Amino acid sequence: LLLIEIPSVHPGAWSWLNFDGGGWFTGLAIHPSGRLYGRTDVGGAYRSDDVGKSWQWLSFVFPYPSQWNTQGIAIDPRNPDVLYLALSAALNPLDPGQGLWRSEDGGKTFSRLLDTSYAGNDQLRLGSECIAIDPSDPDKIWTGSRNGVFY
Repeated sequence: LLLIEIPSVHPGAWSWLNFDGGGWFTGLAIHPSGRLYGRTDVGGAYRSDDVGKSWQWLSFVFPYPSQWNTQGIAIDPRNPDVLYLALSAALNPLDPGQGLWRSEDGGKTFSRLLDTSYAGNDQLRLGSECIAIDPSDPDKIWTGSRNGVFY
């Protein structure tokens, strides 16, 4: 019989951060430069340039509220301004804002790379990250959606 004592207090300081968002904060992407990007299930995507002390809402640039359903997020490891978002409510297969989107300016503007549907705020919602950047070749982007896996 092996007994392991687990301390009741973990080292480090934890604190609550107010990002004034809606929904659940469901994912983070951290760039080596210290920039953070976060995603929520129904409140859009956010950026922090001060290690989480303050957050900027990025999703105001999108015309469709379904684009606030951020199902995936990834950052190019070479450049903190290059951001990928997987957007879709998945409740409407003809959602005009769904797909894989890319920003090259830190989230000020986005262009759609792929029109595909992701599981959104419904029974089939994703429970993990659906975008991956190949670490050996960051120009290769992988994404898994309701329509399959793309790269």
